Amino acid sequence: MTISFDHTLDKLELGEMGTNIHKTSRKFWYRYCYHFSHVKNIISILEDGRLLSRNKAILENKMSQDNASEKIIEQTDSLYKNYVRLYVRPKTPTQYHNEGFKTEKQLAISQLNAQCSIPIFLDIHKLLTHPDTSFTDRSLALSAPYKIYSTPEEFNNLPFKKIYHDGALNEAEKREIIGHRQAEINFSESLQ
Repeated sequence: MTISFDHTLDKLELGEMGTNIHKTSRKFWYRYCYHFSHVKNIISILEDGRLLSRNKAILENKMSQDNASEKIIEQTDSLYKNYVRLYVRPKTPTQYHNEGFKTEKQLAISQLNAQCSIPIFLDIHKLLTHPDTSFTDRSLALSAPYKIYSTPEEFNNLPFKKIYHDGALNEAEKREIIGHRQAEINFSESLQ
């Protein structure tokens, strides 16, 4: 049998592939991929009808408010700043730290000093079959080695139990699972 992206997504939604999320979340988590940005940037995204990579948004003066932590951006390989980066799942560690409208005082005392107030949900079926799509099993911001994938077979073999893990973690599990919670779908420079 030929494996397709839709085949894997259907198996995930039906609970036929092991994950660690509750059955009620399955109906929604697997249908979308997720992008988070500051509300000021959302205006530009909606007006232009496209998402841009960090570098392209800066070059075109489209990032009116940086929504990422400078600390995390500094450790991200510069090559990946040329990618439009979406998350495979919601409730990522980045979303946990950055989402919400924060006062200046809240930003000053936060660990990452970042604000990213509005999530955007995109249909994952359409994006995975886009000819420019690649994906990872963990965050590209990590210093640990990672691989970039592109085929339906590779997608089918991602560690979904780690990617969709949604429970508490002990100290040993944190190192293994947190990076996978930020698995990405990536595009070069822009996505319309």
